[in-house]
Amino acid sequence: MRQFILFKLLLISAIAFSQTATIKGKIENPEEQAIKFIYTNDIITSQPKHEMVVSNLKDGTFSATISTEEPSLIYFSHGSKVAQIYVKPNDNLELTFNTKDFFNTLNVKQDNGKENQLLTELTSTFSEKTTDIYSVQQTLYLKDSMGLAEFAAKERQLVKEQLEFIQKRAKKLKLADSFTNLLKAEINYGSINNLYQIGMKKRVQPDDKAFSFMEEVSLTDNKSLKSFSYHLAVKFYFQYDFYNQKTGNNIEIDKWFLNNMYDKGSKKLTGEIKEVFIASTAYTVISNNWDFLIDSIAPKYFKEAKNEEYLNLVKPIYDAYITEKNKPLPDGANKIEGEYNNIEELLAQYKGKVVYIDVWASWCGPCKREMPYSIQLQEKLKGEDVVFLFVAVNDKPENWKAAVKQLGITGEHYFGDQNFSAAFMKKFEIRGIPRYLIADKTGAIVNTNAPRPSHEGVADTLKELLK
Repeated sequence: MRQFILFKLLLISAIAFSQTATIKGKIENPEEQAIKFIYTNDIITSQPKHEMVVSNLKDGTFSATISTEEPSLIYFSHGSKVAQIYVKPNDNLELTFNTKDFFNTLNVKQDNGKENQLLTELTSTFSEKTTDIYSVQQTLYLKDSMGLAEFAAKERQLVKEQLEFIQKRAKKLKLADSFTNLLKAEINYGSINNLYQIGMKKRVQPDDKAFSFMEEVSLTDNKSLKSFSYHLAVKFYFQYDFYNQKTGNNIEIDKWFLNNMYDKGSKKLTGEIKEVFIASTAYTVISNNWDFLIDSIAPKYFKEAKNEEYLNLVKPIYDAYITEKNKPLPDGANKIEGEYNNIEELLAQYKGKVVYIDVWASWCGPCKREMPYSIQLQEKLKGEDVVFLFVAVNDKPENWKAAVKQLGITGEHYFGDQNFSAAFMKKFEIRGIPRYLIADKTGAIVNTNAPRPSHEGVADTLKELLK
């Protein structure tokens, strides 16, 4: 599976950039010896398209040649300072600022166009209000001094003013609609995404009027197609709709919300917006190895997808996933198929036998050190009605399978997905692994902190339950 991981990394990063832009500049009073340039996230993979770090600045001066296939908004960061610049293929930009007075000294000179003039004007004009909003947001996270509705009203008013400013200055500077639409979408939908995530973190009920800003998400905004923030807002819209329809839900992540989100988005969206939505959702599910969702979403995606470019991103990682999934475990190791909501459902198939449960993960050193003793214990109890059940938690399928094979672990094996792992560990207050449990012949857990396989008395403990 190492090849699968490498392939995914290459797939994300190896976008064919055929053109470049040069950014040179001078930082007065540098906070550190580096400046970083980061593209906005790709609309399908949700990963930065490209990034570059320029280190070892000499007297605050720097020079960077960055890859760019199309005009893009790029973030740059230096210490605590962050702002955006607009970069086009073959651009030569000069970026200067003083960290002691960042907003008022930020300046970007470009050979062709005035997009960066608008960006610096926007930053300078709204610096005080933006700083104030950020301060209020931090207070909102840490205390309950302000409700989400009140904070949302303040931020949305600021966004309204920013959008009006952009429209007015873009017209005066005669800037292209493609740039203006992208910038407005990033600010508008970026704000909505921020507010939604605040509400989720604060456990605000989805039917609360505080979430009224979600109604501002347009499902037909073709002017914002190039904006990652727009496509993320569309996803949040359907997630919000899902929770809003579930009476009594307290915004705890339901493992099926992505499936529900996919189905609703597929029906309501059209054209390019739909293509991005279904492709990015499928990519997220597959790249995270969410087995319980891949079998449901992937077939639907491949049946209805039309955009070849997006299909060429999703299909290879799906094929690699299927190849790895179909690889058998080593002889003597039985993979338990199917999905189980809890340990009780999993244990039901072993009634009439005592079950020794080993909670482990491939990354856990102490877990792996116990495996030789576990194999010895199985040999010692051979012929007895004792089942050795290995439950992998918080692991990756490829790493789990490799460890089972490497360690030669025989017995019953179940790979717990994220939802199963979280619920299982919460129920039995498992804060560290390895952890061992024992179920009696009725399927009831009778010991939630059983001896390890290396403990000499564990065999007698299991035999006692056979009587």
